[in-house]
Amino acid sequence: AAAVVGTLVLNRAQAVAANARLRADMARRMQAEDQLRQSETKFRRLFDNIPLPTFVVDRQSRRYVEVNEAAVAKYGYSHEEFARMGPA
Repeated sequence: AAAVVGTLVLNRAQAVAANARLRADMARRMQAEDQLRQSETKFRRLFDNIPLPTFVVDRQSRRYVEVNEAAVAKYGYSHEEFARMGPA
């Protein structure tokens, strides 16, 4: 009986330690996701407000991944139309 109780106590301690590690991992992940959201928001604000037409091209597909509002205004294509095109 003492061996079983000792095993249960050890298993509980292991579970508590695993739970603490999981909580710490979750906190780090939530912090990283928050930082990513902030970075994406900053990128979007900067990219959309550059006064010159600006493009991001996928190297493999050779298609526009992003175009800013200045490109849409200057060339008259929508974001969706640009997404189907690539640089000449």
